[in-house]
Amino acid sequence: MLREQTKAKWRSKSFCFGVGAVAAFAGAAAAQIPVFSVPLDRPQSSETYRRLPFRDLGNDIRIEVNADLLYSFEDSKVRLSASDLLAQAANLIYERAKSPVRIECRSDRTPAAAAQKLADACAAALMQYLVKEEKVTNVKFASVGVSVPPPAPPDPRDPFAPLPPRQTKVLIVFGKK
Repeated sequence: MLREQTKAKWRSKSFCFGVGAVAAFAGAAAAQIPVFSVPLDRPQSSETYRRLPFRDLGNDIRIEVNADLLYSFEDSKVRLSASDLLAQAANLIYERAKSPVRIECRSDRTPAAAAQKLADACAAALMQYLVKEEKVTNVKFASVGVSVPPPAPPDPRDPFAPLPPRQTKVLIVFGKK
């Protein structure tokens, strides 16, 4: 009888301890895991800051960025996420550029005529963004779209062959003051 009472006593304590521990762990887990997803268009924090890649080539400054970062070829619009890079480009142009500033957009889409139209639209949209949104009006712009041949397809006999890199680039080239 004493043994049964001891077992019942331990079961009740372990049960109380077990429920309390589960409640404490559940509360801690609920505080750490967000229930709702975060919005996609949130302002970028300092941890996700991207630095604009540019090269100083003596008399010229050359900015070369992947076109898919700045421009959506499917929507024919400048991406919202490109605002930080384009703001840095606008500051660099304002501080160091003399006219003209050449914006060259390259596309490797097929067919070549469609690639040329997409590249022209990309260059024109980036130029309009810099003029209207970033207010860069102290220099003249020239926008050029260039159709480049698509990369060679991977070897069909090799199932693990890597895909060739895309040839979409945006070049912003200008002379220094």
